[in-house]
Amino acid sequence: MERVFEKAVATALRTQLPQGHTLDEQQVSGWLASRMMADGRIHPVFPLKPDMVVHPPATPAPCMVLDAKWERLQNCTHDRTLYQLKAYGDNYLENGTGPVVLSLSLHGNI
Repeated sequence: MERVFEKAVATALRTQLPQGHTLDEQQVSGWLASRMMADGRIHPVFPLKPDMVVHPPATPAPCMVLDAKWERLQNCTHDRTLYQLKAYGDNYLENGTGPVVLSLSLHGNI
């Protein structure tokens, strides 16, 4: 159900984007950290893969990062979810500033 919900959010969001903006889904384009290998090479670790990233026209830097959760609200307020959103904002948005959106499903008892 998680992937179905993410697709539904992406489809709805695409219809509301300002002209020229684009929406990328589930693309790894950043890493949280890197480690140095024994031979001196740097190896990225912990890929960042937000559910959706919005790009303004003619600009490679995203203007918004979104994560969709098919969970109850109380399950999404754990530290791990907030740290995940913080990592997305810090690594995807210019100067770490801009909207980082958590889209929650309204299923079951909230």
